[in-house]
Amino acid sequence: MQRKFFFEQQLFDLILGPIRWEVFKFSLENNLFDWLSKDVSSKELSKKFNWCPTHLELILNALTSMDILSKKNQFFKLKEAYLPLLSGPKSTDFKKTLLHLNKIKHINFDSMSNAVKGIQDTRIFHENYWTEAANGLLSFHKSIRNKILISELIKSNILVEDFKLLDIGAGSSTLAKEILNIVPSMQFDLFDLPHCAEMIEEQIPSHSKNMIKTIKGDMNKSTFLKKYNVVLTSMCLYFSKNISDTLQKIKNALLPDGYFVSFHECISKDRTKPQFHVVGRLPIELRNGPLSLDNEAFKKIF
Repeated sequence: MQRKFFFEQQLFDLILGPIRWEVFKFSLENNLFDWLSKDVSSKELSKKFNWCPTHLELILNALTSMDILSKKNQFFKLKEAYLPLLSGPKSTDFKKTLLHLNKIKHINFDSMSNAVKGIQDTRIFHENYWTEAANGLLSFHKSIRNKILISELIKSNILVEDFKLLDIGAGSSTLAKEILNIVPSMQFDLFDLPHCAEMIEEQIPSHSKNMIKTIKGDMNKSTFLKKYNVVLTSMCLYFSKNISDTLQKIKNALLPDGYFVSFHECISKDRTKPQFHVVGRLPIELRNGPLSLDNEAFKKIF
């Protein structure tokens, strides 16, 4: 019976997506998970928030069905794997990242209708849009991206004393600061759009300003004047208007034995897989047009 109605079930499951997120978002924004690091009943938990225990239990049951909580003898607890991500002070940046991604990866009917009609989304022209974007990047970098990147850079033996690194579209200074804790003599140029570069400059502590510099510019217009041991691009090449031209400028900025590091999402040739990438990037692509990297361009330049 289940196999017979598999596709009907798949379509009905689409309806539950927004409900799952709202249950999770409600829990995040009320810091509910901070109280669930230990076994607690809905009655006990409701007293901390002055909520109805019966209705709170319905929400906790939903989180349990989503496999985020466990339930035993009417007591609920956050599953062990989620503790460092959702509970306690160390989870702050990851929770901020999730809530920021909610803003940029969700889209409503009206916005989608405007996009297919060619009506431009004007939010990207407002300064506060880029301020929010930069703040979102800061949390994303601190919570997960830097861990992945630094692990890969260490494995590839790229973190070397006295190396000079250019970070294009840096978004924040956190990666440079974390690398300096590992390799104190590395030097960094953080390249970003003028408004973002100014925000990054404010993040750099005075004792690191000799090692971390900011450069204002636009990779579609600017030329990189120095030579570097490492050039890093993270999630920024999607916005290159001419990928071959940008990659050539990057190659020109590298020393003969330099390293080019590209940290971007992959997509299938027909642009339909993986679903997380294709669906997740749909809102921003509807605002800016298709964003993808030409693998052939990489092969020609590097």
